[in-house]
Amino acid sequence: MIRWAVLAKEVNKVRFDCLSQFMTSSGIENELTYVSANSETFADELQRCQNEFDQIRIGPPFGEIACEHHEMITSTMMTLKSADSLVKQENHWWLRSSSFHGIQEFLNRRGESVDLSGALLVVGSGAAARIACAAFVKLGFRQVSIASAFDEQGRAMIEDFKRFYFDVTFNFVPKDELVLLPGIYSVIINTTPYIKSNELLPELYFFNFLMRPGLVCDLSMIPPVTPLLQEAEAIQIPTLGGYQFASCSDLVWVNWITGKKLSVDKYMAQLKPALDAASSEED
Repeated sequence: MIRWAVLAKEVNKVRFDCLSQFMTSSGIENELTYVSANSETFADELQRCQNEFDQIRIGPPFGEIACEHHEMITSTMMTLKSADSLVKQENHWWLRSSSFHGIQEFLNRRGESVDLSGALLVVGSGAAARIACAAFVKLGFRQVSIASAFDEQGRAMIEDFKRFYFDVTFNFVPKDELVLLPGIYSVIINTTPYIKSNELLPELYFFNFLMRPGLVCDLSMIPPVTPLLQEAEAIQIPTLGGYQFASCSDLVWVNWITGKKLSVDKYMAQLKPALDAASSEED
């Protein structure tokens, strides 16, 4: 029996409930607990979880904070400065990012080439943006633009990455300059939430900055097919949704803690309908 916790302030329970059920149906007995925290209680709750659970998933907004409260950090995590898992192996806890590895694995398993001759546009500057940016740079992108509503956070992210990626050109794009971008981008990945107050999203729907055929990715999971993806699909631009990346990431994590490789396609076939149902309830 694997006793695991999701430590977060805001958590996608649909996703992790589905993962727990899929693990059970795959012969992996497990017990899932949700642990709520805020910035003041996070350190204490993290320590409590380490004492009480076998494995820990870390949710928003603690991906970056977790790295400040843990000493055993790999070189990859030093670059990312954002974690989504605390994995216990041989009585030691290791901060890891299943999302970073999951994004790479999903792109590789698609068997389709990503046009690396164009630039990469990452929308957002939080933990998800750091992970997505690093994963796509790992694929081979050498020109990256970061667009964010938070100038200071976005520029700080770029300065961090410049210390690790010497052969990559980074530049910052303020939100009011998104519509002015030249058509040099072969991939756009949105890491900002699908909420009405998000002022960045409407600027993306024109796709005037995207080389064709291009690729549009959105890490939001509710709804599984966001308006951004719908707009792209309407004009025959290939898309990838957050639930697809999450499916791969979750099973990367399962492999870390059990050594078992489960079917991404089977898990995805269960996760998407569950997210669709949750989206309908919100509407």
